[in-house]
Amino acid sequence: MVSHDGATYIKPVQQYAADSLAVGTDNSTGVDCRGFRRALVIVNAGTATSGSAGSGSLAVTVQESSDDGVADAYAAITGAAFTAITTANDEAIYIGSIDLTKRERYIRCSHVVTVGAQSIEVSSCILLYEHLDSGWQDVSYEFTV
Repeated sequence: MVSHDGATYIKPVQQYAADSLAVGTDNSTGVDCRGFRRALVIVNAGTATSGSAGSGSLAVTVQESSDDGVADAYAAITGAAFTAITTANDEAIYIGSIDLTKRERYIRCSHVVTVGAQSIEVSSCILLYEHLDSGWQDVSYEFTV
């Protein structure tokens, strides 16, 4: 069995600090994924409250860009969207897995709150792992979202 120092081969990135979002779009900063094979995208949804127009929702999608949005605008990664977060499924942690070998260099989360939501508390984080120079073998996953 080979032992690895996690601090050398895993890179956690505080991508979007906890915030209470109102109606609209708020994008996190881009994360440079160069040198890593995989990323876990972790969304921590707090309390969602409904506005007077009824219940709204928070849609979180992962986007990619080759140059952090300088000349290549961020675009959604097909299949990298979380279940819409509402008052029915808030106060939960959602996790998605991304194969970075098939992606552009930078990724970020886009948080979109729809009409009717008063506010939704949320934070997101990206954990980069399987460093390309680590000598790790591909990992078999129980599930991938």
